Amino acid sequence: MHNTFARRHALARIAGAFCQGIGIAELGQAVDLYLADASIRRLDAGVEREARFTTEGLLACEIAIVDGAQRRRDESTAVLAPELVDEVIAAHRRPCRGGRRASHGLGRGPFR
Repeated sequence: MHNTFARRHALARIAGAFCQGIGIAELGQAVDLYLADASIRRLDAGVEREARFTTEGLLACEIAIVDGAQRRRDESTAVLAPELVDEVIAAHRRPCRGGRRASHGLGRGPFR
């Protein structure tokens, strides 16, 4: 799944749904109808970029994810204790090159 899509993506997906094919004019009309639906949101792509779209449902999911993350950012949720990281690394015979150094960041939360 993608967060956004262009008209060409909708065109390809809709065209693929017609096992017996569809005429170009009819396909264009079907895509126009789809993109005009109230559940589809056109995003500002700027002057030099192809227009992008998303759906109300996907926007609602993204808003819920961001809101939840913002509410819980100071809870230290999913932050590993540095001692646990060291214990797990020590249990492996040979961590990959740089693995020990990189993994030490796991014990620190992103907002610490």
